[in-house]
Amino acid sequence: MKKLGDGYTAYMNIKYKESGKIFQGSYKSKTVNDGSYLEYLDFYIHVLNPFELYQNTIKGSAPLDFDKAYDFALAYPLSGLSESLGAKRFSIIDRSNLENKFKLINNGQEYKKFAYDAFCERGISKFLGDLTLE
Repeated sequence: MKKLGDGYTAYMNIKYKESGKIFQGSYKSKTVNDGSYLEYLDFYIHVLNPFELYQNTIKGSAPLDFDKAYDFALAYPLSGLSESLGAKRFSIIDRSNLENKFKLINNGQEYKKFAYDAFCERGISKFLGDLTLE
């Protein structure tokens, strides 16, 4: 990771004629396994990021308009949610762990229930809890 970070920093500094660091602090990592961390990480990446975009661009409220925000995330081309639910298939991604957990081939209804529970019922701070690195 250090080599990757140093290389990216050097590239950006040369490209933009800048100097200095891009990343602050030391690299942190957490093992992603088949447990709940994998499920929550997938939700964070594929659902929460588009939800934030939905709230900022459409001026909606993801908790109040959960179905609309979820549909937005599903249709958003830069979100992997549609790939997660089997609408698209990228050959480099192995979804077997989550497919077994949520039965994604069933139109993703179990995944949507999980997302609703994580976002609306538990609240995001309780949802992430000790799963974050900081």
